[in-house]
Amino acid sequence: MEIYHQYLKVRRQFGRHPTFQDEGAEMLADVRPNEEHAKDYIARNPVNTVTQCVPEMSEHDANTNAVILATKAMSHVEGGWPKDVDHTEAEHTIRYRKKVEKDEDYVRTVMSLGSSVEELIKQNNAVDIYEEYYTGVTSDHSAEVPSVKTLTVFKDPHTTKRSASYVNWHPDPTTPKLVVAYSILQFQQQPAGMPLSSYVWDVNNPNTPDNELLPTSQICVAKFNLKDPNLVGAGQYNGQFAYFDTRKGSAAVDATPIDISHRDPVYDFAWLQSKTGTEVGWRGGVREAAPTRPGVFYTIKMDGTLDVWDLFYKHNEPTLTVQVSDVPLTSFAAHESGTTIAVGTADGCATVLTLSTGLSEPAPNEKAAINSMFDRETQREKNLEKAIKEAKVKARKEQARKEEVGDSVTDDQLRSLEDEFFSAVQLRRGDREGRGHINGTAEE
Repeated sequence: MEIYHQYLKVRRQFGRHPTFQDEGAEMLADVRPNEEHAKDYIARNPVNTVTQCVPEMSEHDANTNAVILATKAMSHVEGGWPKDVDHTEAEHTIRYRKKVEKDEDYVRTVMSLGSSVEELIKQNNAVDIYEEYYTGVTSDHSAEVPSVKTLTVFKDPHTTKRSASYVNWHPDPTTPKLVVAYSILQFQQQPAGMPLSSYVWDVNNPNTPDNELLPTSQICVAKFNLKDPNLVGAGQYNGQFAYFDTRKGSAAVDATPIDISHRDPVYDFAWLQSKTGTEVGWRGGVREAAPTRPGVFYTIKMDGTLDVWDLFYKHNEPTLTVQVSDVPLTSFAAHESGTTIAVGTADGCATVLTLSTGLSEPAPNEKAAINSMFDRETQREKNLEKAIKEAKVKARKEQARKEEVGDSVTDDQLRSLEDEFFSAVQLRRGDREGRGHINGTAEE
């Protein structure tokens, strides 16, 4: 039996909102049971049933194909001119432009467009489209649990096990690129035929390097130039400093002469803030905090863990410890945005991690509190050094005083003096006894 209900509506009522109202029940169909079917019913005995008190859920996974990205350039030349006008000749373009400007349709079109543009200009003048409505509003992330997520992993294309000795982000925060220097820094541990290449990677394309840096010696440290990111400076294992231009191939553009270079590997350098931006300085250990959080510091360890210290909240232990790899960690670099950090490992991998909001957004008055803490600890360290120096000076003075007052006579000299003293005493005693005997004889 087929049950259906027909609803009729005239064409002119199409598109109108329907209105509903309460009505009584209406029987559409009455289906009676079939007695013949009841004879075929068989009771199941026993009956086994299973119940589940938790919601049933399913898990599915899929392995999608990797998207291969490629960078292509387009050369744009001036166009839009009629075929009989040579745009390379200034005289032809000026003549054609004057001809068009005298056309009545051109003047009419400019006038019609000008009125609409004028209306838009008035709106922009009336409304500040760049106004920030919620300035100064800060979020409290103190209750948020710190966490990190793995964004991508760059693996050394070569099979030779090299460590990612240095990682450096592109100076433009909107360009997700980083340069990774690969090297083996252990003395005389470089195998024969060891590859020397280091690479520039794009976070959006982790499968293939964006650029290759091919030096004359393995690169220990590599950094983008601050003013021209196309230039990459590299400190080499043989002590030379070289720089590469990613627009001119993989070979170095220039390098310092080997006879006036360093005698040891170049482990670190810094681009100086100058007019040209090409001056380089060498530096040792420098204390650096996270770009956006003055109180957040990172430490890497030989067991493959990354410690995140948030000194604004606690000092006795790390806020977060992340097991990045099973091999020792060799380098790391925080992105300018403060939300991403790249970590290099001893097996040549560079892992990019995304930090939670609480580790990237600064807390209210954090900078002033951290600066006050460092000033307090610096003054405390100076006071301890001063107290130690005063204690050493006092100890030296006390030792000198004891040496001046102390007896410098040796035991042998003391015994010799005692013998001389007792000999002199006995000699005087004998003289006295002899004089007494003489006096007594004279009296008699």
